[in-house]
Amino acid sequence: MTLTYSKSFLTSLRRMSALICTIAALCVATSSCGNHSEADHQHAAHEAAGIDDHDGHDHEAEGHDHEAELAGHGDSSDEISFPAAHAKAAGVETMKVAPGEFTEVIATSGRIIAGAGAESTAVATQAGIIRLAHPWTEGQPVANGSTVAYVSNSRLPEGDLASRAKIEFQKAQQEFSRAEKLMADHLITAQEFENAKAAYQSAKLSYEATGSGKSNGAAVIAPKSGYVLQCLVKDGDYVEVGAPVMTIVQNRRLQLQADLPLRESARIGDITSANFRLSGNREAYNMRNLNGRIISRGTQSAQGTSFIPVIFEFDAAPGIAAGAFAEVYLLGAKRQGVISVPSSALTEEQGVKCVYVQLDPDCYERRIVSTGATDGSRVEILSGLHEGETIVSRGAIHVKLASASKAIPGHTHNH
Repeated sequence: MTLTYSKSFLTSLRRMSALICTIAALCVATSSCGNHSEADHQHAAHEAAGIDDHDGHDHEAEGHDHEAELAGHGDSSDEISFPAAHAKAAGVETMKVAPGEFTEVIATSGRIIAGAGAESTAVATQAGIIRLAHPWTEGQPVANGSTVAYVSNSRLPEGDLASRAKIEFQKAQQEFSRAEKLMADHLITAQEFENAKAAYQSAKLSYEATGSGKSNGAAVIAPKSGYVLQCLVKDGDYVEVGAPVMTIVQNRRLQLQADLPLRESARIGDITSANFRLSGNREAYNMRNLNGRIISRGTQSAQGTSFIPVIFEFDAAPGIAAGAFAEVYLLGAKRQGVISVPSSALTEEQGVKCVYVQLDPDCYERRIVSTGATDGSRVEILSGLHEGETIVSRGAIHVKLASASKAIPGHTHNH
């Protein structure tokens, strides 16, 4: 069956198809315009906020870097507030970091000894039991002729020699007085008189040597003024006649015997001076400041040791006593352009060495440093400090304590 359409129907159908296509095209266009308007709106908002759409991600990264910079440099948590007035009251001192001369050192140990001819010994004048006159300690002053101890034999089997000496002395004294009277009347010979006199003098010496009859025994006398180097006995000890009781040093000139390790023997000729620090004492002593000089360089190690003795002589100073042990820093060749700081500038926290850098009069920064050699008074800085920076040279502990409160409200300064 064949369908026949009129011309007017076909024309209407074509118009309807065109209308449908137009409507579809308008829908697509409207959707596209909506999306574009939203983008334009976002772009306008960004422009109002001062943001560049084409660099949005980079800006965020830049903002992140800025925060990191603040945390690493300007964040107050790394800074320590310590007002200048408080620092001055606490005795805080500062110094500029600058390269300078530094002397190579050999760190070793040593001992303070008495100078030649400066020692003397108090000895017991009889056998017996010791009783000290005082609880003597090293470095205590002793006057010439003073009693340092007593020796008594009252509890020994042979009895109290002092009492027997007193009896003998009194008897000899009476005999001598009688001989003097008889000699005046020419009733005895000159020989008999001399014998009585000799017996009296001998009994007197024994009596005085045993304490002149005192119940506390014979006195042990200090032969010279000085300081106790070593008390060789303790209360209750038994001593023989002539036994040493105490060593006394006059302490005008002392000596430092440093023990140079054999492995450093090739450098012994370079040693010119020394610094030292007594055990248990942080104060460092400089041999030059004590009018010291090197007096002996050993040529071989002492028997039974692996050390060569190097001996210095110096003037005595308060706090330095013969017999004390010391940390010794032997000074040798000099190096130039070395950054070093005083030992007092360093603090230690869990094995890490730190100094405090002054940022401005009221603000400090804790700085970790790597250290090298030390000469006993200064320490070489290998890294962590730069020339021109200002550090705390004395009183660093006070700044460390102030670091317990790191917040600095409203604090600003220029770096």
